[in-house]
Amino acid sequence: EDRYDQDGRQTEYLNYGGSGNMWLRGTFTYDENGKVKEERTYREDGSLRSKKLLTRNEQGQVLEWVEYAANELIMEKLTNTFKDGALATTFRSIHYPDGSVARTEATEMAKKRVESINYNRDGSVQSKTVRVDREISEYTKDGSLLKTTTISTEGRLLDEVMVGPGGPTKREAQLPDQMDSHDNWIVQTKWHADANGSRPLKTTYRTITYYPTFTF
Repeated sequence: EDRYDQDGRQTEYLNYGGSGNMWLRGTFTYDENGKVKEERTYREDGSLRSKKLLTRNEQGQVLEWVEYAANELIMEKLTNTFKDGALATTFRSIHYPDGSVARTEATEMAKKRVESINYNRDGSVQSKTVRVDREISEYTKDGSLLKTTTISTEGRLLDEVMVGPGGPTKREAQLPDQMDSHDNWIVQTKWHADANGSRPLKTTYRTITYYPTFTF
């Protein structure tokens, strides 16, 4: 259930479970420009669950938002920078219940680069992944390269290389063998390469039916 004020701004929402009992309630507070500056959520017993505070620039763009638990420990935080009015970078952190950092994600829009790091509770690095456009690199906790993956614009795996201490040890790729008149693959083979050579793992066939588009 959503509730709005006389200006059409959402002020509250209520979520109900299958039994009809409300289990979550949220409220919004606005600044003098009509932008959300605070969001609070409450449990079914009325106790505070979380609050989110937003900071904006003169253009109304969100520079930072921080979500706190009821005990004031940070649950999640997002920081944005802008260039010429467009989003340039974002930095997001997700936190354990004790407030320590569990995961960070740093994004550079111009470079299409995303760096994600997972942390153990003691603050040490658990794993790291870097994606630049369509190439994803995964690193172990000591910083050594573990795997690189290249995907297509459609999200399909093109190439995957597993890296050992002495260099690449295993490689898999999915390459189209035959395309139809719409440039969609209809025959595709998955290849595996290691010290013993290259060999096909499987070949997939598919049939795509295209229907004409009518304009009325």
